[in-house]
Amino acid sequence: MLTRSTYTYATHEIPLECDVYRADDHYPDTTESPSSCSSTRAASLEAPGLVSRHGWPNYRLLPQVGAKGLLEDALAAYNFAQIWGACISGRKRPVIVGGASAGFFMANLIAHHVTPEPVAMLSLTGVPTFRHEFFNSSVLLTPAPIRDEDVASFVNGPLKAGTTNAYDPSAFVVDRLLPSGERNPGFAQPAPPVGIGVNPNAVTRESLYDYWLHRNEYLKLVGDVDQGFQWAKDDPKGEKLKSGRRLSSSKKAMLCLAQGEGHLFEATSLFEDSSPGMDAVREAVRLLDGLLGA
Repeated sequence: MLTRSTYTYATHEIPLECDVYRADDHYPDTTESPSSCSSTRAASLEAPGLVSRHGWPNYRLLPQVGAKGLLEDALAAYNFAQIWGACISGRKRPVIVGGASAGFFMANLIAHHVTPEPVAMLSLTGVPTFRHEFFNSSVLLTPAPIRDEDVASFVNGPLKAGTTNAYDPSAFVVDRLLPSGERNPGFAQPAPPVGIGVNPNAVTRESLYDYWLHRNEYLKLVGDVDQGFQWAKDDPKGEKLKSGRRLSSSKKAMLCLAQGEGHLFEATSLFEDSSPGMDAVREAVRLLDGLLGA
C-alpha cells in the first residue's frame, strides 16, 4: 500500500516541503511511473529502490529567489533525502535525483555541487542547462509577445514555492491506486473550486517561461549557478572530477525516446498505461532497476 507524508525539509524565508511516498513490502516497486508524480513537485529525490521511498520536494520560484537561492534549496532537499530515516541505519542513504522540465535543472545543480554524488540522474523531458542557444535566441512560442503588464503580478508578487493544485490532472493523488498497486477504477480527480475554469489563453505564472524565453532572460536569472554542458572539470590537483554516474558499464547516459510525444506527455499516466510513449517510460525505469541491482 502506498502512503504519503509531507515534511518541511528546510525553511528558507518560507517553509519548503517534500512529499514522501512509501510502499510496504507487498507493493510492486514499479507500479507508479516516476513521471506520473512529476508535476506534484518539480524535482524528485529517490532512495533506492524507486517507489519504496520516493520524495518530491518543492523549491522557491524565480524571480523572487535568485540563482544562489535555487542552489540552496536543491542542496537542502538532497541532504534531507540522505538523512531521512537514517537514524535506523546510522548512515546516509544513497540517492537518485531526477526532475521534469525545469525540475531537472535543479537536479543538475545537485549533481554539480555535492559529495557523494547521486547514484543516478533521471530526466523527464528536462532542461539540463539554460546555456543552450535555444534559450538565448529570442524564441517566441506565443502568438504575440507577452507584455510586461501581463506578468507584472507574478514578477512583483510575494515569494512562493511551487505546488500543483490537487484538481490539476497532472497532480498525483494516492487514491488513484488501490492497495494492491493497481489503478483505482472508481477514482475521480478532485473538481476545481467554483469559478475556476481552464482558459488555455490565460496568462498564468507558467507564462513566465515564454516571457523570459523570448527576452533571453534565463542566464541573467540563473547564470551564476548554471555550469552548462561541462560535466568534467579540473580540481586543484589537476585531476578530473566528473559529475553524474554511469547507467551501465559502457555508457555514461542512455536516452529513452518517446517519438512524436509532447512535453511531459506522461504526466497524467500510470506505469501500466498503453498510451503512446509509455514504453519509453517503462524502459527508463527498467534501466534504473538494472542499475540498482548491479
